[in-house]
Amino acid sequence: MNERAKSIAQSITVIFAILSAFAQLGNSQFRQPVKVRLTDPGGRPLKNAELNISSPFGNFHGLTDSLGGYKLPGVAPGRYQIDVSFEGSVFERTITVEQRIDGRVVMNGHVIEPGVVYNGPEPVIELSLEKKAPPPTEAPPPTQAPPPEYTQPPATPPPASHALEKLSWNLWLEESHESLQFHPVTYLNLDQPYALVVDLAAFAYEKQTGTFASEVGGTLKKLIQATVSDQLNVQLYLLYDQRYFVPLAVRDTLQDFPISVAKIRAIKEDWADIPADISVASMKEPQYDRYRFGRATFPLRTNRKPGTTFLGLSVWYHGVPIEEITWPSVCIKATDSDVCPEGVVQAKTLGGIDSAMLVALDRAKQLEPAVAIHLIDFGNRGTAVVFKCNDCTGEQKYFSWRVGKPLQGVGKELKNSILSGVDTSAQLDDPAWLEQAGLAISGLLFYGDDKEASDEARHKLTELMTKVVQGTTPSLFVRSISEGYDPLFLFPIGLASLEINGKPEHLGYHFRIESPLLSPDYKTGSCVRTWRVLLPKGNADDALARGRQALQPALTRLGQTLPECTPGSAAKSCMFKDIDAFASWVNSSSPEQPNTALLILSHHDHNRIYWDPAHTVPAALFNAQFQSPSIVVFNACGTAKPDETEVLSRLNRNGVSSMIATYSEVPGYMAGLFSRFLIDILYTHKNEAAYPLSQAVYDAAMKLRDESIPSRPDVPAGRKYGAFSLLFALVGNGGARLCVP
Repeated sequence: MNERAKSIAQSITVIFAILSAFAQLGNSQFRQPVKVRLTDPGGRPLKNAELNISSPFGNFHGLTDSLGGYKLPGVAPGRYQIDVSFEGSVFERTITVEQRIDGRVVMNGHVIEPGVVYNGPEPVIELSLEKKAPPPTEAPPPTQAPPPEYTQPPATPPPASHALEKLSWNLWLEESHESLQFHPVTYLNLDQPYALVVDLAAFAYEKQTGTFASEVGGTLKKLIQATVSDQLNVQLYLLYDQRYFVPLAVRDTLQDFPISVAKIRAIKEDWADIPADISVASMKEPQYDRYRFGRATFPLRTNRKPGTTFLGLSVWYHGVPIEEITWPSVCIKATDSDVCPEGVVQAKTLGGIDSAMLVALDRAKQLEPAVAIHLIDFGNRGTAVVFKCNDCTGEQKYFSWRVGKPLQGVGKELKNSILSGVDTSAQLDDPAWLEQAGLAISGLLFYGDDKEASDEARHKLTELMTKVVQGTTPSLFVRSISEGYDPLFLFPIGLASLEINGKPEHLGYHFRIESPLLSPDYKTGSCVRTWRVLLPKGNADDALARGRQALQPALTRLGQTLPECTPGSAAKSCMFKDIDAFASWVNSSSPEQPNTALLILSHHDHNRIYWDPAHTVPAALFNAQFQSPSIVVFNACGTAKPDETEVLSRLNRNGVSSMIATYSEVPGYMAGLFSRFLIDILYTHKNEAAYPLSQAVYDAAMKLRDESIPSRPDVPAGRKYGAFSLLFALVGNGGARLCVP
């Protein structure tokens, strides 16, 4: 091959490097025809030529058309080997088709969106192939070489990581304009648009108020070092707190981020001295562009809440999060004269307890979950599942796959096909069908388009489920990031079943289940000891009367006699016996209530609670403000059902940091019994300062599991509540502490 042809061939991107320890290639197949046009290095069509393609979608053999074109019946993420015989020569190329987190695939820079029907001509993907070198000929016998001339030894080359040593993420916020101003703001005002700018550069920009720098992690550096093409494509996912910023559509929180590996190599090759302490304002000058390897800009708008929050970014490669960046202290002022609060808010992202919301300082004092599962809604592109195993052995910790329906579709199937059957079982006091429900929930979540990844996730879970646990029960954290549907979507992961030794086992028997609220607050503070109880009077219907009967023995733990709650009551514990009086109290936004435990026994449907349909308390009336931490225990049906979580969301916005809710209908007596067991367990552990709410909920559920259902003609003696105990969900801060007075 001549030098010009070699130069052209080398300029073509032919291989995308895959770091197998972190990259997970999906094996989902998109049966959408894709046409490729094949040329030699000079751009000449390889027409009417014999072609062989080996790919994850299948192996193909045929002839190109008169323009060098060939139509593939579909694509799949993975490696494609293309060989073409043309005019006595063989041309070849290897490419890797990537699958992005939003479900689309990328082939040679061209984005292919599954399900799109083209009205006009379909897009054509140009691929330039390299002429295959002829096999080497036999070398002539060696001759005596003259003694070498002395030359100056070459200087020691720079280490491979020279251009990566100071590689940094640089973030700043500036006022929103049509073009970047390179003028960081030192604080944000309420209800104003801003731009978050993210630069990847060879150094950290000059430290100044309004900017943030973070060194690039080892995983991304290894990917850059392993990349043989001129560009490495990753994606950035924006993490923010919706209390302080207006919610963004998912398309605004996820951005492609091409990294110029060619620029990084250029710095390595000329050994340039990497500058330091260059300001953001100076980075708009052309001479510094060579040190910037990527840039993204995210639109943001502040809410009307002042305070200190965080901004974060999760870096994704081939559908797997490989790195997180957290700007831990962003100040938002109500007026320019306000003083930014001192202290730093800590945030943890996909590798930890919370993936896209604020985690306050006290969260760091709590145990890391054994497993974190994240469901990210991409609308009609499906739902991405990210599985992070913190307690697993081996190097591989992340697994990701895609469920082929939006989160709304997942919620509807859960509610209409699975939880509706649980409702019927609850009405019959027969938990037998919950075994099938558990397998169905697992089928909905753990069987994705990447079979290898979802299979391995199930395997990791079953390994953890069979481990002998000493001390605190391990926790499993699950959260959903919704694209418009039920922002507080609570997936009933505890009910899900996996087979162990040929028998289905519910995850909730082996893990403390935790899910975050929309406005998470993980303060622990002192133990919450102020109780307010909503309990129906004597003329309640049968379900509520039975619930009251089951709960009654535990109420003495809260006080020998509970006085009736009145406005401004200072009693440690009191009871609302009139639901209208409760409605008046919970609708009053002042004064702020102290750290409170609110225990509610009622019916619930259509985002309202009631004792009888003539006297309801809709979610819109829950306006009372509570100091955090505060806790609500719902003995009511379906407060955690998909698309029926507005009461929980309303209480959370008003300061409640932990709630115990239910995924479906629950029998009245069982609801009262669960709360009785919870109060009894809290009393037993009242002197244990480190006994968290999540462990108390788990212990109460396990005690309920082994309790017999009261017998009656249609309920045989000895029937246990069993998996009914897993219908109670802890949402929010599991590290909070709840005590009896």
